[in-house]
Amino acid sequence: MKQKVSQCGVMLVTLIMLSGCAVKEAAKKVIGNSTQTLQARRAEGVSKTFFCGYQDCYEAVMALGRRRESVKPWIHNDEPDNGLFDIFMSDLYANPPYIIVMGVEGSVDTTEVGVFFERVTHETIRIDISSLSSGAQRSAAEIIFKHLEKNFKSEE
Repeated sequence: MKQKVSQCGVMLVTLIMLSGCAVKEAAKKVIGNSTQTLQARRAEGVSKTFFCGYQDCYEAVMALGRRRESVKPWIHNDEPDNGLFDIFMSDLYANPPYIIVMGVEGSVDTTEVGVFFERVTHETIRIDISSLSSGAQRSAAEIIFKHLEKNFKSEE
C-alpha cells in the first residue's frame, strides 16, 4: 500500500512537471496573479514606441512606482513616497517583459493595469498599456508616457 501511494505521488509530480506552463498559468489564476487577461487586451490598449532598450524603459517605469514596505521593519523611512502607483508584479525576463501596476489615481486601488514591453527594432521598444478599466488605462498611459518622453525620444 505504501509503495502504491509513493508511486502515485511520483506520477503526479511527473505529470505536473511535464504539463509546464498550463499548470503554472492555472495556479496563477487561482491566486490572482495571471497576466493573461491583460495580455489579451493589449490590442485594445494604448501603445507608444520609444528609442530605448528593455532594461532602460523597464527601470524608468519601475521608478514611478511607490516603495514597498521595508523588508527590515526596524528601519523607518519617514520621507514621503512620491510614487504614482503600486507595483503589483513585474518580470523583466518574461516574454514579453511586463509590469502590472495598481493604485492609479482616479481608479479603484485594486484595478490592474498591464505595461508590456515589446521590441520593434534593435533600437526601439513599444510600450503597450492595457486594463479592464478604460479610465485606469488612460491615466496610467498619460503618466507613463509623459515620464518616458522626458527620458527617451518617441516615434511619432
